[in-house]
Amino acid sequence: MGFFIVIKIAIVSLLVIYAVHTIWNYYTTNTKTKPTGTGGERINSALRDSKKMYEDMARTIQYRPQHAEINTEQSTDQYIMTTSEEEPVNIEPIKKNMEEELTSFMENIT
Repeated sequence: MGFFIVIKIAIVSLLVIYAVHTIWNYYTTNTKTKPTGTGGERINSALRDSKKMYEDMARTIQYRPQHAEINTEQSTDQYIMTTSEEEPVNIEPIKKNMEEELTSFMENIT
């Protein structure tokens, strides 16, 4: 008879420990407390912040002003931007100037 009482106490103790452990993990992984003033202030978890950010983005996209659609039957030539050929940049003076600065810096250090 005494053996079953010990088994019951052990099982109840394990259940209580499991419940406390589960509650502790929930509060430590999902929320943070930030000490401000007299008491702690709850901060939402990163998952909640991420969800709110995506909801805000979806709402912004949903209510943005609609633009006239581009007529795809027209030629795409009107959308192509032409560029003129640029002259290559001569970097020799810049390179020489940088080398002079480097040598003067190295001389100042030593």
